[in-house]
Amino acid sequence: MKRVICLILTIGLIVALAGCGHTENAKIDLGESSLFSQADRQAAVDYLFQKHLGSPAIQKVYAVRYAGDERSKEEKAYYVDQAGMAFDEIIVFSVDFKSARGLKAGAFNPNERYNDYSYVLGRTNGDTWEYVTSGYA
Repeated sequence: MKRVICLILTIGLIVALAGCGHTENAKIDLGESSLFSQADRQAAVDYLFQKHLGSPAIQKVYAVRYAGDERSKEEKAYYVDQAGMAFDEIIVFSVDFKSARGLKAGAFNPNERYNDYSYVLGRTNGDTWEYVTSGYA
């Protein structure tokens, strides 16, 4: 009986961990920045993996790159200065990934590779990062 329970638990663990592999081995490039510390950029990447890149809609993440200070300044000028969003910092990342198959892909085309897909995050007073928008721009 103990062997059966151990076998069932082991199979359940393997199945649970199988869904986690789509974000491992992704290449992370935090780049250089005069706007954000390395810890700030890493916190933003961690947020992306926890809230967006680990979703069932994404089958595999290939790369995540900081889009640079100029791009972040441009997006801040749009979202904060023009659109009046309540953030004082905006950071942008470019992500390469493959969407899931079938209905799991959600808003993405199923089983398609996306390159340089932008994720824009914002925060106020150095607080935690929040999702602003994503897509091609």
